Amino acid sequence: MASFLPRHDFEKLAKIYHGGQKFRPFNRWTQFMAMTIAQITRRKSLRDLISNLAVEDKIIYHLGMKPNGRATLARVNEQQPNDLYREIFFKLLKRCETNAPQHRFKFLSGY
Repeated sequence: MASFLPRHDFEKLAKIYHGGQKFRPFNRWTQFMAMTIAQITRRKSLRDLISNLAVEDKIIYHLGMKPNGRATLARVNEQQPNDLYREIFFKLLKRCETNAPQHRFKFLSGY
């Protein structure tokens, strides 16, 4: 699932855009993967996402994620700047445009 963005590329960007204090057991990769899973599986809330991830502990381990709670994820989403994710978006968009130059990408807001 994470092959669309190699982790070493993500970590380089995370070092550039990370703001604030260091996360103790939590990291930006875990945040990124959790929010990606939320989008792909159309989770309606953080509570729904966290309960789903708690059941899939072996999968989150293999994705390089760390277990976390709803409050931690909510705090990180609220406090960390979104510059990292904007940069990731444009990096992935450029990759898509290179691989499929004839495709016109459309972005929908919401579901």
